[in-house]
Amino acid sequence: MDTCHPHSSEKKNEELIKLHFGCGPIHKDGYVNIDIENGPAVDKVLNISIRLPYESNSVDLIEAHHVIEHIRVPFWKSDVPGYNVLKGYAVVIREWRRVLKPGGKLIIECPNFDGLVDMYVNGDNDALPQIFGHGDNDANCHHYGFNVTRLSKIFELAGFATIQFTEPKDHIHNAKHPSLRVEATKLGETYSKDKNFNYKREKEKKAEADKPKPFIPYKERVEKNDKNLADTISQ
Repeated sequence: MDTCHPHSSEKKNEELIKLHFGCGPIHKDGYVNIDIENGPAVDKVLNISIRLPYESNSVDLIEAHHVIEHIRVPFWKSDVPGYNVLKGYAVVIREWRRVLKPGGKLIIECPNFDGLVDMYVNGDNDALPQIFGHGDNDANCHHYGFNVTRLSKIFELAGFATIQFTEPKDHIHNAKHPSLRVEATKLGETYSKDKNFNYKREKEKKAEADKPKPFIPYKERVEKNDKNLADTISQ
């Protein structure tokens, strides 16, 4: 379910659609400001990690400033064969790419994990909230650390042929902490260079990985792990 702000630019101008993902308290004029939680700046309440309510090739611009790290993509699911966290994020980004028009642009800014780790090991504890997020609720937690190599691979798997890393422009987040900005343009129908990447299969894996698992008491989990270890040693 989603809600729409009465002054949303989506209603004002149906020919030019610009989406601002994870807007929080920041309302960008001329954009449809989208967040998973409602608020004064929000035009549309929407979960951006699943299928978007936009037609393919219909959006001109998507900007997502310091939001991708808040998206939960399970990074370890041993019961889902072949699951990989980068492929999980590629499923999300490929959906964003789907709605872009040919020539449409996706802009993402996020914390620079490598730079933040450097800050921390050099004694700056202010890096910790930027690495882990503010844990007052799940929406404010950071679920993964991105660097140039990881973002490049995610965008390649998502079908973007060329990407460009540029100077971050979100001064609210980047005033004191290292960040990354990547810009990618949809150039027709390109596909991942990774021949083993199957979007439909990876989407199914992500859905399976996202399913809540039944709670198993700690003692039972320990006993199961001990038995598995004993069986492995005896083989």
